[in-house]
Amino acid sequence: MKLDLIFQGEPTLLSQKLQKWATTTTQHDVEVGWGVPPVRSKRKTDTSCLYFCELISQVMMPLIRLDKIDLFETESVVRAIFQEISSVTEHYQHIYVFDFVELINWKFLGYADATSATGKRNILQRANSTLRKITANDPRITVLPQDFFWDDQVPKISLEFFFRTHSVLTPSGIDRFIGHLNNFLISLSATRIKCICVDLDDTLWGGVAGEVEHVNELDIGGISAAGRSFQTLQYALRALRQSGIYLAIVSKNPISAVKKVFETHEEMVLKISDVRIFDLGYESKSDRIRKIATELNIGEDAILFLDDNPSERAEVLQHLPGVLVPDLPSSPVKVPDFLANCPDIKAFTLTQEDYARCISSQNSLAKFRSSGGTANLKIQSNIEIKLAESAHLPRIHQLINKTNQFTTRTTRLTRGELNILFLHPSSFFLVAYVNDDFHMLGLVGFISGFISDTECVVTDLIISCRAFGRGVENALFNRLFTDICPSKPVNVLLCRSSKNALAQRFVEALADDRDLVTVIEQ
Repeated sequence: MKLDLIFQGEPTLLSQKLQKWATTTTQHDVEVGWGVPPVRSKRKTDTSCLYFCELISQVMMPLIRLDKIDLFETESVVRAIFQEISSVTEHYQHIYVFDFVELINWKFLGYADATSATGKRNILQRANSTLRKITANDPRITVLPQDFFWDDQVPKISLEFFFRTHSVLTPSGIDRFIGHLNNFLISLSATRIKCICVDLDDTLWGGVAGEVEHVNELDIGGISAAGRSFQTLQYALRALRQSGIYLAIVSKNPISAVKKVFETHEEMVLKISDVRIFDLGYESKSDRIRKIATELNIGEDAILFLDDNPSERAEVLQHLPGVLVPDLPSSPVKVPDFLANCPDIKAFTLTQEDYARCISSQNSLAKFRSSGGTANLKIQSNIEIKLAESAHLPRIHQLINKTNQFTTRTTRLTRGELNILFLHPSSFFLVAYVNDDFHMLGLVGFISGFISDTECVVTDLIISCRAFGRGVENALFNRLFTDICPSKPVNVLLCRSSKNALAQRFVEALADDRDLVTVIEQ
C-alpha cells in the first residue's frame, strides 16, 4: 500500500532511519514527512496517511504556554490538532491517527499526578477520549491506539535526549517503531481468521477427559501454573469469540465426557454456548476441519488450528496446507502469550457486526457430532513391538489404572497384583512403542494374557488415547499371531462399559475377520 507518514516537529534521528527504511522497503510505498503536509492540488486516491501523536509536545507544552492546564483547554488543544489533520483529509484515501502517548519523560507535574484532576494521566485520557469523540462520525479518519501498536511497551526518552536531538524516540526505539510499523502495514492488508479449531486434552485443560473418573481430576485453574494457563487460554478464546471469531472443538473425546466437563467443572470459562461446532471422535482432524470450513462457508485459510500434539498438527498441515497451524510451545504456561502475539487474530478495528456475529449464533444450539471407527492419522508412524521387561511395569501399571476408552477390561490392578501376573510362568506381555517424524510417544500400549497347551487367552489390550488412529492394536495382535500363538485359538476377554466402545468395536471386528479369534464377555 502507499502511505504518507507524518510526524510533528523535525526529529533528525527518526528522519534518517525512516527515510532509509522507506526507500529500501519493497513491500510498501512510504513517504516520510514532518508536520501536517501542505494541501496538495491533486488528491492521492491510492494513498493513506498515518499521523503520529505525542502528548508532551502536542498537548502539554501548548497548555503550559497558555497557562491553562485544565481538562476543558485540553479538549480545545486536541480540537485544534484535529483541524490541522482534517484539513487534508480530502487529499487522501484514508487517514490513520495514532492516539496520544507519552514518549517524553516529563516530570514537572508533582507526585500527585495519579490522583490530580488535571494531572498528566487524566489529561492523556481526556485528550484521547476527545480525539475519538470528534472523529467518531468521520469515515475518512480512524484512530488507532498506540499502546496496541507498541505491544503495550511504549518507550520513553529523557528531556536531555529530547533537547539534544529533538527526537521523540531513541535509536533503539526507532528500530522498534519501524518493526511495528511494518507489521501494522501488513495487518492493514491482511485478512483476520474467522474460526479457531481447538483440541481439548492438554490444550484447553490438563489431562484426558475420557480417561478420568471425575472432572475435577482435570487441571483447570486452581493453584498450579499449568492449570491457570489453561484457564487463561479459555479467557482469551472466549474474548476472541466475542470479537467475531467462531470456535470449534476438534477432539477424540466422547460427547458425554466433553459435555460433562463443560457443564460441571467449576473452573471452566468456556461454555457450550461459546462453541459453534463440537466435532468429536476418531476421524482424522484434517477431514473434520474441512467439514467445518464447508459448514461455516469459509476458506481453509481463514482457520487457525490449536493442538498440543505435534503429530496432529503435522497431519492437518500436510492435508490442509491453507490452514494456519502454529507450533505451540511445549509448556502450557507459554501458550497464552504465544496466542496473544499471533498476528492472524489481531484487528486494529472491529465493527458492531464483528461483535454480533458469534453472539447471534448462540441463539441456535451448539452442534455436536461424533465420528466412529479408528481412522488413520494419515502420517507415517513407526511402531515397535517388544516383549515386556520388568522396567516396563510402571508404565503398564499406569495404563491399566488410567485408561478407560481403549481397554478390553475395566479392572484396576495394584502394583503387587501386576507383578504376580507378570511373573506367572504361562503369562505373556507385549508392549508397543510409537514415534513419527514429529513426536516421540514412547510406550503407548500393551497386550497381555496366558498361554496353555490348547489356547491363548488375551486378558488385556490397552492403548493410550495418544496413539489412537495409528494401528497400534493391529500391530500388537499381528505380533501375537506370528510369535506368541501362531496356530492356537485366541480368546479375548471383554468387559463392556459405557466408555470402552472403541475397544469393543475393534475386538468384535477382529473376531469376525479371523476364525480362531473369539470374544468372551465377562
